[in-house]
Amino acid sequence: ARRRVKLVLAARTVRSGDSVWPGSLEETAQQARAAGAEVTVVKCDVSERADLEHLYRLVLDKYNRTDILINNAMYSSETPDNDAGYEPFLELSIDEWQRHITGNILANVVACKLCLPSMIRNRTGMILCLTSRAATHNTGLPGKGGTNAAYATTKAAINRFVSFVAEEIRDYGIPIIAFGPGPAATERYQSVARHGVSLGKIAGIGNIGWHSTDVPAAAMEYLCFTCPDPMVYTGQVLHAIDLYNQLQLQ
Repeated sequence: ARRRVKLVLAARTVRSGDSVWPGSLEETAQQARAAGAEVTVVKCDVSERADLEHLYRLVLDKYNRTDILINNAMYSSETPDNDAGYEPFLELSIDEWQRHITGNILANVVACKLCLPSMIRNRTGMILCLTSRAATHNTGLPGKGGTNAAYATTKAAINRFVSFVAEEIRDYGIPIIAFGPGPAATERYQSVARHGVSLGKIAGIGNIGWHSTDVPAAAMEYLCFTCPDPMVYTGQVLHAIDLYNQLQLQ
């Protein structure tokens, strides 16, 4: 927003109070507009292909291009009073596996397939697909604080998807990066903590502690706006805290 980007924000929760979790599109849009951005809000469930296609048509009709795509959605059935997302393999239903695969993998695939043609035509663009260290590191035992197998599996798939697609679009100069925000203390996880679940219990990845959402925000801003050559990172898994510390971002 500070960079005066024309933002199209998409999520399921339009108004405050529509979800059991804090935050809404309208609240986010209000903050972005206060920072000087033009903002469009679109109600969208990324697990529904028709919703993604509607979102893309709206963007193309309004702006005739897409410059930055951030695939930031993640499937979870967790609520403030349960611990779904951390269940052992034998307790995880096949239906839940399908929802994880649809929300965490296919949503990225569909969004990239929709946005890439205009990026290639304009020879400009940036794609960030959010990943996690859970793709390559054990997070502890599921049922005892660790993430479930479906989440880790889908994030590993995103890493491979990014590395493969990067080679296909390299000649167009469009970077696609698997971006790990890390254990960021979002409103949602702060809400979890208020309900008696320790953030330390559900982080569980080595010695990596929780950090502010300012860390992934600063790393994303660097990649999208001030990085001299973001193609250096295309196809790679890039963790926000590593970039933040390496470049001393603010």
